[in-house]
Amino acid sequence: MLWATADPEVISAVTGGGTEDADGEVATALAIASEVLTLATAHLIHPAGSQIEEFIATKHVRRLSPVYGPITKVVSIGTVDTAGAESPTDRAWQLVGNTVYFMDRRTGTVFYRDIDCGPEQAVYRLHYEFGSTLTRAARSAAIEYAKQLWLAANDPDECGLPERTTSIVREGIGIELMTPQEFLDKGRLGLPRIDSWLAQVNSKRALRPSAVYTPDSPPGVGIALRRR
Repeated sequence: MLWATADPEVISAVTGGGTEDADGEVATALAIASEVLTLATAHLIHPAGSQIEEFIATKHVRRLSPVYGPITKVVSIGTVDTAGAESPTDRAWQLVGNTVYFMDRRTGTVFYRDIDCGPEQAVYRLHYEFGSTLTRAARSAAIEYAKQLWLAANDPDECGLPERTTSIVREGIGIELMTPQEFLDKGRLGLPRIDSWLAQVNSKRALRPSAVYTPDSPPGVGIALRRR
């Protein structure tokens, strides 16, 4: 989910006028920057894409609250059996905003893999498409962060990343950041220009978009499977 592509203009901005030999390094830096900033903004900022999520919920759950939005299309909704096979749900549903609301109830018990959902729970699989929320400021932040990552590998003396950096892995990608706990607790990168922007788009330092629910009908708890 790149926030900016490695076109000649972006390569020049990241490397300060580098050469084609830097294409691969810039692309990697942009991928890391995009992934980290998506996490730091609580998934509120992202390009358009497609997502599959699974929700562990009561069999009478009234709604599913996906991570990404705005949702442009619900591709499919189904339940998952013990072998991981999906069956279309027989429940009527309606998309309202970024939430899927069920209109009736489904009976039965579903156990998924090694997860014992309990006699009153089921696993739903939701496949949906969502639109882009990228802005010019978001693209600028991704390029700036990619630049600092590129400098960390090629010109450390000019790199603006905090001295207390360490190598960690998030979502399968290696990242150079401050101490992991600093990032997880504060949701900031130690770069004033980017951190001021993050403070605007994610002032409460949330890890994912907020959702409102009532005690009698909490939303299904989602597990992201694939993002494209």
